[in-house]
Amino acid sequence: MIVGNCHTHPGRFSVLWDNDGQTHATSLYQLSKVSEPAELWIAGFLAGQESDPEQVLGEGVFDDISQEQFDLWQSVNREFQATGKQPVK
Repeated sequence: MIVGNCHTHPGRFSVLWDNDGQTHATSLYQLSKVSEPAELWIAGFLAGQESDPEQVLGEGVFDDISQEQFDLWQSVNREFQATGKQPVK
């Protein structure tokens, strides 16, 4: 059962694990099976934590962003939505 944001790292949320009855900071990639309501909650949760262009491409990128840079930024956010993992800089 999802408890909510665990406020540790982007993409991490608290889940009550059945096997020990404790809550644990969890990422999407750690879950093997997700109910439809949980899938919808996680998608919204992750959408609210996507990186902005400057987090991926560096400061000042808004001054002159190329299509290649834009595509990279979008790719990073798609990967984040799929796994809940932020890229390591």
